[in-house]
Amino acid sequence: MWNRDYLRIQIFSIDQLLGGMTPDLPGRITTHKEANRVRMQTGKQERFDL
Repeated sequence: MWNRDYLRIQIFSIDQLLGGMTPDLPGRITTHKEANRVRMQTGKQERFDL
């Protein structure tokens, strides 16, 4: 997969695209790790006096 050369420009006609032809692309590279979701504490918010 990574030891291949991919064309920078690939031209397709509408007929080819509608016929199911897809561009020749390399696999996805994940550049970041997704963070875990933080659960918000439920409770009463304190009042802020002005």
